[in-house]
Amino acid sequence: MCLTFSCRGDAPKRAIVEGTVSLDGDLVENGNITFYPTEQTKGPAAFARIKQGKYAFQDLQVSPVIGTHRVEIRWNRPTGKKDSQGFDIVQEAIPENFNLYSTLTAVIKPGSQVVDFTLQSK
Repeated sequence: MCLTFSCRGDAPKRAIVEGTVSLDGDLVENGNITFYPTEQTKGPAAFARIKQGKYAFQDLQVSPVIGTHRVEIRWNRPTGKKDSQGFDIVQEAIPENFNLYSTLTAVIKPGSQVVDFTLQSK
């Protein structure tokens, strides 16, 4: 007996998605991006790392499902200061309206696509 989506043939359809992310003209060096299905879109959220401004979902097992998504982007950027143990102090560089209270959306279509995010903090 099989209880997973893939065994029943009704797994959500997914797409290959990649893109770039920048904030105020600077590439997001080491952050993350999450696509949360919204509205009529059904399926799990999809998460990817952002490295040197680029992210990619190349594996259809973990890529975003086809449909509308709310997108959250986070980037804990070093402040240039150290704590008492010598570790870099970081702070969230991306404004809340692009993560905690995100207004970003993306419509994922079948196939491969590029979805870039050019964010402005001002």
